[in-house]
Amino acid sequence: MNKELEEYCRHIKNEDYFEAHEALEPLWLETKKRDHDASLPLKALINAAIAFEHIKRAKPNAKINALNVFKGYTKYREEAALSYHEIYQLIEQIATKLQLL
Repeated sequence: MNKELEEYCRHIKNEDYFEAHEALEPLWLETKKRDHDASLPLKALINAAIAFEHIKRAKPNAKINALNVFKGYTKYREEAALSYHEIYQLIEQIATKLQLL
C-alpha cells in the first residue's frame, strides 16, 4: 500500500475524515489526469470520507448531504472492493455504523 493510502487509513481509523480525503486527493487527481484505472476506486474512497465528515460535523441536513455524497462511493463500490479490499471493509463497517448502507 502506498503512503497516501496508508495515511488515508490512519485518518479514517482516527475519524479524521476530512484529512483522509485530503490525503488521497493528490493521488486521485494524478490518476484521473492520466485516465488511470485507479481513478474510480480512489474517487469512491474520497466520497466515503466526505460523507462521513458530513455526519461528523452534524450540521443541518448532514444525513441528506452525506447520503448524496455517499452515492459517489456506491457508484464505484465494486472497484474499491477489488482494488483496496482492506480499506473497503473498513469503509463498509463505518458506513453501516453511520447508517449509510
